[in-house]
Amino acid sequence: MKTAKQSFVKCLVTLIVVSLFSQAVFAEDNDTEFGYLAFPILGRLAGIGSFYGLGLGLQNLGSSTTDISGGKTAGRLDAAGAAIQEFPLFSDNVSLSAGFLQVDKMYFDISYTRGTEEDDPVTQVGEATGAAFNIHWKGLEPGVSFNSTFANWDYKFGDYLTHIDEDTIETPGLALGDLKLSFFINDLVFNLVNSNENPTSGFLVGLNASVMTSNTEFSSTNTANYYVNAYLPVLENHTWVFRGFGSDTVVADEKTTDVDDIKDKMEVNCAAVTDSSERKECEELRDNIADYLAAHNKYGTATPLGGNQMLRSYREMRFRGAHTRFLGTELRFNFPSTGMFSNYQVALFYETGTAVDKTEDLDKEYLDSYGAAFRISSGKLTFRLEGANGDEGPEWFLIAGKPW
Repeated sequence: MKTAKQSFVKCLVTLIVVSLFSQAVFAEDNDTEFGYLAFPILGRLAGIGSFYGLGLGLQNLGSSTTDISGGKTAGRLDAAGAAIQEFPLFSDNVSLSAGFLQVDKMYFDISYTRGTEEDDPVTQVGEATGAAFNIHWKGLEPGVSFNSTFANWDYKFGDYLTHIDEDTIETPGLALGDLKLSFFINDLVFNLVNSNENPTSGFLVGLNASVMTSNTEFSSTNTANYYVNAYLPVLENHTWVFRGFGSDTVVADEKTTDVDDIKDKMEVNCAAVTDSSERKECEELRDNIADYLAAHNKYGTATPLGGNQMLRSYREMRFRGAHTRFLGTELRFNFPSTGMFSNYQVALFYETGTAVDKTEDLDKEYLDSYGAAFRISSGKLTFRLEGANGDEGPEWFLIAGKPW
């Protein structure tokens, strides 16, 4: 059976955006002086692990705002990619960005649960190829912009491993096929902050609508995301930040929701596994995948919670459902610098969120996360070392990218 997991695609998109290529690593937006840079890539994400590599970048080609960057990583994420950013179209207010990513091997901890259920994750190994094109319109000054993005991702499933010792889980004949998904995403952003790199006052309001289609037996969905960030100055340089986020999805093209039908199409033959404990692992994995696919096909899957953006004490995309909600706050202490790094920041944060399949369950259970962060900024690039604790214990990550 050909099937799909939206979470893997969103993970790849996140990795492109926050770790490899989407952040320009140079000067401020209005600087058009040509430059180049080689920079190390070093990161860790909860549920994926550590990766490392090298990136290269060219800034402001031809005295324009166009940047080109690329890089290669190894470790738990063996990938290579490149991107071109802010290539002007028609006028200075309209620009094109495009990126390509080839993942030769990726380890990803995942559990096939919905909502805030307790989980027993397994490690999925796979490879992927993806490309994305984005058109950005600056719109009305000072603060309205519009983005339209098309992305296409192919994912090839490899082995499933046990979470602790990463022994291969025997799944004879398991037919998951290759993942082929396309996304069409539109973003409208009202930007009323005093700085795009490190806002210390103002508001950021965003609306997002996306269409996900697939050639697999996995329901296509329409998803709406919406968020508000408020930045309140504290004393001279510091900031108190509040964020509210919501995501809701509906099924546009429903595929089978019958669990037994899904199991038949998976074709896995757990009875062929002779060892009783290994046969039990096979059966549990088969049943969990089938239950998850049936739930997605009926309800859809909104933007997950967990990982380096929201609910940071949990692994990447830990909580999935048709509806997600998030509230968070940070107290950021900024220490501006005139050296290589333009700003040092220490932050304390608290977050709470939930994921459900039915809207009437939204108020039933919220999970908390709290922790501290250390960040350093150089131009548009921010390096983040953050740790958090929550109901499933502590986690930490090291990544490049902007916090909310």
